[in-house]
Amino acid sequence: MDLNLNPGSNTIKFEGYGSGFFKLSGKKIKTPILIFPDRYIAMKSNKKYNIKNEIINYSNKYKIDLIIYGNPLGLESSKDLITKELNSLNIPLEIMNTDAACRTWTVLVSEGRCVCAFIKPQR
Repeated sequence: MDLNLNPGSNTIKFEGYGSGFFKLSGKKIKTPILIFPDRYIAMKSNKKYNIKNEIINYSNKYKIDLIIYGNPLGLESSKDLITKELNSLNIPLEIMNTDAACRTWTVLVSEGRCVCAFIKPQR
C-alpha cells in the first residue's frame, strides 16, 4: 500500500509497506523498525532489540504522546516480552497489526503528534 500524507520537512516519510518490507523516505527496509517523527532505526537482528533504551533516550528530549507496537499478530502479541518492555515505560501503548500501525503512525505524525512505533513487517 502507498501512503501519501504530507508530513513536515524534517519528518520521516512513511511511503509504503507490503509483505516483508517498509518504504521510508525512499529506502526499502526488510527488518523491524523503530520509528520516531524525525528518525528511524532498522533493527538488524531478531534477537535482542534495544527498543526500551532508544525510546527512553528520545523521551529525554521530546514528550512522546503514544507508542505503537505493530506486528503481524496484532493483539495476539499483547503478552510477549516486547509488549511488557513497552508497557514498563509508562507511555500510552497501542498494539495493532502491522498494516494498521503503519497507517496510524503516518496520520498521527502528519497531525504533528510525537509518536514512536516499533513495527515488524508482515510475512
